[in-house]
Amino acid sequence: MRNPRTGSEFIVESAQHYIDTFSELKDNWDSYHAVAITPEAISAAKELLVVMQEVPQPVPTNTGGIVLMWQWNGHEVNIELGPDGKLVYNDD
Repeated sequence: MRNPRTGSEFIVESAQHYIDTFSELKDNWDSYHAVAITPEAISAAKELLVVMQEVPQPVPTNTGGIVLMWQWNGHEVNIELGPDGKLVYNDD
């Protein structure tokens, strides 16, 4: 993925720096009443980038897909791919 500001390929450090710039976004930054990005969200996103460099534990699902699991900050991060290879989204 490329940085929309520089056009260069993201690496973890450059992606973290780009995320830091989100702290400059104030309320209504998109002119559709968006709220400012919180420091907590910025910190969590930057930490998650580091985790995503780690190799996940792949786990087969009973529906023919695969879940990729990471342990992060005392939590488990899962990305599920369905049998069609597409991301599975659960909006519970």
